[in-house]
Amino acid sequence: MKRLPPLFTIPQAGPLAASVASAWGLPRPVTCALWFAGINAIYRVESPRATYFLRIPRRGLGARANPAVEGALIAHLRERGCAVAAPVRTRLGGFTVPLRLPEGRADAVLFERIDGEENWRPDPAQAGVAGRTLARMHVAADGFRAAGRFHILDSRWLVRDSIALLGRVGLAADAMRGFRDAARRIHRRLARLPRTSPGWGILHGDAIPTNVRFAGTPPAAAWYDFEFCGIGWRAHDIASFRHFQLYANWDDAGARAVWRAFLRGYSSVRPIASWERRAIPVLTASRQLWIAGLHAWFCGQYGHKYFGPAVLAQRLGLLRKLVSSL
Repeated sequence: MKRLPPLFTIPQAGPLAASVASAWGLPRPVTCALWFAGINAIYRVESPRATYFLRIPRRGLGARANPAVEGALIAHLRERGCAVAAPVRTRLGGFTVPLRLPEGRADAVLFERIDGEENWRPDPAQAGVAGRTLARMHVAADGFRAAGRFHILDSRWLVRDSIALLGRVGLAADAMRGFRDAARRIHRRLARLPRTSPGWGILHGDAIPTNVRFAGTPPAAAWYDFEFCGIGWRAHDIASFRHFQLYANWDDAGARAVWRAFLRGYSSVRPIASWERRAIPVLTASRQLWIAGLHAWFCGQYGHKYFGPAVLAQRLGLLRKLVSSL
């Protein structure tokens, strides 16, 4: 039988440990255990010095940042006092190590472990500090000059690319028509938004509660998972926090109090311009469209049971609700 190429590869943790120790110059013994396999394969790496997390990206999703640029940005933010999970420099001084996998090259990045826990439903105190730390990152990022290219998180990325991904999975005609109609309305509104600093600039790209760790009382917050970072409307990061609540069907009085605390925390560091506040609803809608497109990509990676056409059509309900309020 003809040898078939793999869809993706998850390297064995045991042999990977020696490669990690060598590439990053970690003191031995080093152990490696698969932590999570999703968009990336994540490994928990233990050495006598510290605990780290290794990220190996799955190929094929083109919306992610250049990992070398991502690493340089996070290092820049750390140097300026932002609470982030910083990448570890390799023995050669860079942030990435190329791995040869059957499906092609993958650039691995090793990150420091940060203290704290995820909270899918942060309380107002946690949301406030998350907003403040996000705003500090936005302000600090204005001084970053990338050696490589950032991708642009604009209507092309949020709308056009999402529709292209949805068009590949065999959605029913009426569902695809619904996505396209929503996309047109979103695109028209995004086209009117300013592209001027400070509202337009470097942003996290996936600023949701599961990408921030909370620790202590009163809480501190540290952000991680910058793989979708780029240049775009910073209100997109703000809207992503609100979209996470709506997507999780968390929209009661408690959720709205958390949302207000997040906005207060953010604006205490960087005032949110009036046009940015008005843009939050359309950027919340565009986030839902982007999530649907991401899940369309998941369909080919994880299977139709959880991300097939019937499941994707369900994403249209919230999208229509968000677009109808624009």
